[in-house]
Amino acid sequence: MTTLSVITGTTHGIGRVTAMELARAGHAVVMLCRDTVAAGELAAQINAQSPGSSAHVIACDLSDLDSVRRAAASVIGDFGPIDRLILNAGMAARKRLRTPAGIDMNFAVNHLGHFLLTELLRGRLARGGRIITVASLAHYRARLDLDDVADPRERLSLLGSYARSKLANVMHSFALAR
Repeated sequence: MTTLSVITGTTHGIGRVTAMELARAGHAVVMLCRDTVAAGELAAQINAQSPGSSAHVIACDLSDLDSVRRAAASVIGDFGPIDRLILNAGMAARKRLRTPAGIDMNFAVNHLGHFLLTELLRGRLARGGRIITVASLAHYRARLDLDDVADPRERLSLLGSYARSKLANVMHSFALAR
């Protein structure tokens, strides 16, 4: 039976290498990515270099919760039990960005999208399946006040915004572990 790994953010850096190495180890890899062209190129490369594994691409913009819901529905509809759900995608915006819903973009992409994806896919985890979150030591510099996540008057620095999103990742991981 093939091991299934679902991973966000595979077009660059850690996610790209993780997807390639999991495929090389024989895993089927489902890549949830905003940039489906770049992800498609990576999937073709993986499928050519790692016979016996398979790489698939599903469009998923973590800043858009409807996109996250569609991606989760595709995973549920097209694939079996998930052995590894790897929450890797992330951003550190260099300027203040907000989602159409008014949420800080760093927080939306780095945490909210992953939180929703996890909740939608938790029931699909295989026995012994794992949820793996890529975080950052920046979380040590953060305080988390959920009342100000969507406040457009917020004066949080961009580094603070990123750190807060990573603290939320760590806190969610602890909650999942419990």
